[in-house]
Amino acid sequence: MGNSHTFLVNGDQSDSSFGTWYQQASVETGRNYDLKDGWYFEPQAQLQYTHMNSKSYTSSDGINHDLDSVNSFIGRLGFRLGQNINEKTSWYVKGDILHEFSGDGGIMLTSSNGLERINYSRDGKDTWYDLGAGLTTELSPASSLWFEFERKFSGTYSNDWEFNGGIAWKF
Repeated sequence: MGNSHTFLVNGDQSDSSFGTWYQQASVETGRNYDLKDGWYFEPQAQLQYTHMNSKSYTSSDGINHDLDSVNSFIGRLGFRLGQNINEKTSWYVKGDILHEFSGDGGIMLTSSNGLERINYSRDGKDTWYDLGAGLTTELSPASSLWFEFERKFSGTYSNDWEFNGGIAWKF
């Protein structure tokens, strides 16, 4: 994962760029209930763990940034209500409630001369919701391609609409 940004502080420009590694594992389950006329309802549950490594870097104005490592553990309960377009393709609407059980993190900023420090930390625990719609198509009996858009609500995390897509494999 990487980040590159520019800030204007008191009229002076500060540039920085950094990269760090993260590891992620997720377990998801759901059951598809067939309704009438190709419609289906699928309740789902998911647990996701992510570890983002710590990182230290210095911006162009000499400020040292020390980012804590972050361990995130998110649970999700949700549903998909959709309709099969044909044997391999379907569209759906979705809704989820998500809860972050961990996710604490922080950053320490130190001036170039080492005399000033700002320490910011946050409690990562939070609950939020998402609503969206999507399309999925089967590529093979063990893989599918999906696209969806969604919007998150409530909690400290919010966004305008976002677009996601991917390939899923069953094993």
